Amino acid sequence: MVGGSTPSRHANFKCDRSLIGIESVPPKDGDTGSNPVDRAIRNAHKYRMTNLITWRQGTTTMKVTELLFESPEARIEYLAKTMGQKLVAAAEKDSSLKKDQKTAEGISAFLADVDPTPNKKALNFLAKQYSLGAFKGEDKKKIRDSIELFFKVVPKLKNKDIMSYKTLSDLYDAIEPFEDKLPVSNREQKKLAKSDAEKIIDTPDFKVIVPKTEEAAKYYGVSTKWCTAAGEHCMFDNYNSEGPLYIIIAGTGENARKFQLHYETDSFMDERDTPLSKKDITYLSSFPQYKEFLNKLIDKHYDKFVKAA
Repeated sequence: MVGGSTPSRHANFKCDRSLIGIESVPPKDGDTGSNPVDRAIRNAHKYRMTNLITWRQGTTTMKVTELLFESPEARIEYLAKTMGQKLVAAAEKDSSLKKDQKTAEGISAFLADVDPTPNKKALNFLAKQYSLGAFKGEDKKKIRDSIELFFKVVPKLKNKDIMSYKTLSDLYDAIEPFEDKLPVSNREQKKLAKSDAEKIIDTPDFKVIVPKTEEAAKYYGVSTKWCTAAGEHCMFDNYNSEGPLYIIIAGTGENARKFQLHYETDSFMDERDTPLSKKDITYLSSFPQYKEFLNKLIDKHYDKFVKAA
């Protein structure tokens, strides 16, 4: 171990959880009394980790500054062992992954590939978010780009520990000021996109648009994180083959918000590509046209049941 003698078993601590989920290190059989730091240190050799520990002299306060794996492979192995069950459960619901990726080792390796950092600093964060269903395999490029930008601008951020962000949306909020805005489409592209989309509701402050082509989906999905509007590996055709995408633009000017609904996959996302929150639903419900849109959906998908009643 580097850094001196082993710290007190009773020392209070706080750790950089972006490097290892110390709090998740399981106790050894019959070892319920040891604290998480002791357990992490004891397991360091087993998982080929190097730990660097510093503490303040004259106090009982200790800070675990780093607990590093010697190789990305060791980190992936550790993730598969500690979170494999949760990751596999999430992967079973992810139709965009291949069968061989839906094992503890397969999904751990996939998430490591999503993480752009050399020593896989974001792996725990990605594993947590994936296990919660925050993203799918098809979102790989979008997530990878966001993680890459986070570590690029991290010196300028207030919260520098990626594990301090509870959701992907929180992370997006932090990095949004540093994102390059997509260029506005030229007049010809705009004209083409509009001709390839159907507006089923079109008022000054509330629009519902059904894109018919990938170009239209990208145009109306500009500045969102939807995989159906991505510049590369766009998933529009995959979704559109199952049923129409409904893009909602609610509000005007800079205050306008975007949402996208896909009935066939039970997907209703905000512009950050995260599921609608209660706050989002309240916002949409403030527009009378939203109720009109819902009634149109009922007529389309439940018409035979309504008529039977």
